[in-house]
Order: sequence, then C-alpha cells, then structure tokens
Amino acid sequence: MTMMRLPVIIMLLSTAPVYAQNARPPNPAKTDLPIRIEIKSSWNGLAAPLRKMVTVTGQDGRYESEGRSIRAEAVEELLAALDAPVTQQPSLEECGADETWRSANYAEALADVTHRKISQLSLKQIELFRSQFVGSHTAQADF
Repeated sequence: MTMMRLPVIIMLLSTAPVYAQNARPPNPAKTDLPIRIEIKSSWNGLAAPLRKMVTVTGQDGRYESEGRSIRAEAVEELLAALDAPVTQQPSLEECGADETWRSANYAEALADVTHRKISQLSLKQIELFRSQFVGSHTAQADF
C-alpha cells in the first residue's frame, strides 16, 4: 500500500503584541511569549475521510503536543519555514528529501511501486531504480 502525504494547514496563534503595519514581529520561538500552533489536516480521497488536528503549545524553548515533548529545534524550524519567502519551485532538500534521505528510503519506495517482490527483481533493475530515485538531477526534475 502506498502511503500518501496529507495536505497540512498550519495556523500560528501567538500572544504577541500588535506590531506596526510594516514591522515584522520576532519569531515567537525566539521570545519568551507563549505560543500555540494548530495543525489541521484532512483527507478526502478513495479511502475513508480523515480529519485531524494537532496542537503544539509552549514557551521558553519547551514545547509539547498531546502530552509529549517536542524538540525546540523542530518548532523553530517550522516557524522559520512559515516566515520564509514563498518559492515557486521548492527543492527536495527544502522538503527534507535530501540525497541521504533518498538513499536510506529507495528500497521502501521501490517496494511501493512494484507489483513484484524485490527479491524477484534483478540487481540491475534495483540499481536502475536506485540511481533514478537517489540521483539529484532526476529526482528534482520528477519533483
């Protein structure tokens, strides 16, 4: 079964004060202000519809969701990404699928796209898929 990534809508709610029209507020993760991030996700496809909301709360570099601790770096990276300029063509690396990730995950991807068991494929077939999946030029063009 192929896993599909769900679209994610993120709303950032902060207790930060109102800023002048052209002034940018500081990154909430870099201040002592409490923050609340709500991530709403939904799926309406061939399978049963799914709706989920995840809430991250915290301040001073300590964050949690559903009673579990969340790394401060992950919150800071999320907020930085939300604050970054919009790009017309994101790169694989910006989406977390760098060459190291692709190398570690090509076998799972191959299993998802073939109707045969990997053990039934020749080494040449596996290597062809791996080189196309991992190769940055081909992977970025297919992205």
